[in-house]
Amino acid sequence: MFTIFRIVASLVGLAVIALAVLYFLPHETKLKTFEAIAGILPESLKSATEEIILTPSESREKIIGKVEENLETLKAEVSTEIKELIEETEDLLTDLKAKNDEQSITEIVKTKLANQLVEKELGTTTVECKNE
Repeated sequence: MFTIFRIVASLVGLAVIALAVLYFLPHETKLKTFEAIAGILPESLKSATEEIILTPSESREKIIGKVEENLETLKAEVSTEIKELIEETEDLLTDLKAKNDEQSITEIVKTKLANQLVEKELGTTTVECKNE
């Protein structure tokens, strides 16, 4: 009984470590890894895993992509009045994307601190901190 509990606890621990590693991978690598894993996971676990490993900006980017797809579908099937509203919504989405890509105040501070440290140690500034 204790052995089974130990095995389950070890598997859960490994899963948590794997998710933590996935969270900090670059976006493209993370998506490729998730697509490879998605084939063996049930649908309920896919969505939960995706929510855990995507950063907030990546989650917003995914939602924006879905909204754009829906707008394109609607645009093909509606009247000109509604098409104007859809175009206005697309402009708003463009603004939202731009704001999503902007650096937050914490990213700016991290970048400046990192640049100061690198400049102090190496004499060059080449660091840019982003939450991706």
